Amino acid sequence: MDIQILLVFALVCAVSDLRTRLIPNTLMLCGFLWALLDRFVMAVNVCQAASSSGSVLSACSGAIVILADGLAGFLLPWILLGCLAALKMFGGADVKLLSVIGLQLGLKDCFLVMVYSLFTAAAISAVIVIRQRSLVVRLTYFYRYLVSVMAGNKLTAYRSGDEDQSAEFSFALPVLIALLTVLITKGTIETNIIV
Repeated sequence: MDIQILLVFALVCAVSDLRTRLIPNTLMLCGFLWALLDRFVMAVNVCQAASSSGSVLSACSGAIVILADGLAGFLLPWILLGCLAALKMFGGADVKLLSVIGLQLGLKDCFLVMVYSLFTAAAISAVIVIRQRSLVVRLTYFYRYLVSVMAGNKLTAYRSGDEDQSAEFSFALPVLIALLTVLITKGTIETNIIV
């Protein structure tokens, strides 16, 4: 997936999440297939470049590294955030979005996107809680959840669907902001700022 296509994909996901609070699985599947195809094309290009120099072993090892990096980037969001998604503390579509980004960018950049998106989301959450003056309500809800989990000795879904959802927001937007930040800091996207 070219970086431009990845950005368009993330933008479409963010717009869908903002408008409908959903990111369609068909969109995720298209992004996944495109990123997977791009990974294979990168691996083949490395094989061809290395085999033309006569080193079959380095051709195979270079392709394996490229494919392994994409797989690791794809799995990282599931490993770190999958449990939160299962408990409904985090959106499953957001984990899928991060996985597609990880497949395209690889492990290191996926981790950076995840960290930056969590910090961006925390800042957005803080603004929402301050504006709504709902810190006590949020902390009380979290406290009740912890008490119910400890009393029942089992994990249950954090959100049941009947609680106040006014402080919720679309996480795909912080992911898009984080993706732009990572790509700009890497120099993948050049910015021309006119003063």
